[in-house]
Amino acid sequence: MERKPLYMKRFTLALFLFTTLHSCSNTEIEVTKDTPADTEVRAAQIFKDYTENEVAANQKYKNKVLSVSGIIASISNYGSQTKVVLNDGNPENVGVICYFKKEHESDIAQLKKGSQIKVKGIGQGDLSIDFDMENCILEQ
Repeated sequence: MERKPLYMKRFTLALFLFTTLHSCSNTEIEVTKDTPADTEVRAAQIFKDYTENEVAANQKYKNKVLSVSGIIASISNYGSQTKVVLNDGNPENVGVICYFKKEHESDIAQLKKGSQIKVKGIGQGDLSIDFDMENCILEQ
C-alpha cells in the first residue's frame, strides 16, 4: 500500500476542518424582517471596535444577527450573490460587505451609491480587510 505524502494528509485535515467549521456557522439562518437583531450598529462602529480589540468585537458581532446602517460605498455582483459595501461615506475607510441572495437583486437594483441604508444579516467576524455579513436583507 502506497503512503500519502505528509502535505496531502495536512491538506485533507485542513479541508475537513474548514468544511466542519463552515457548516457550524450561523450563515444558514434565514434572516427576515421579523428576525430580531442581536445588535444595532453603524458600519463605522464595527471597524472601530475591531481595531480596538478583535476578541471583544468578535464576541459582539460574530455569528450574530446585526442591523447595520451606513452609506453605500459600492454595489456589485459576486458570483450568485449581490454585494453592497457600507461605510461612513469616506471611500478610504474599511467597510461592511453585505451579501444578498439572488432573490433580493431587484431591491438592490434600486439602490444608489452614496445613499444611507440599513441592512440586517449575520456577522462573520474577523476584520481582515472588511467585515462580512451573510444572508442580508434591506431594512430600509
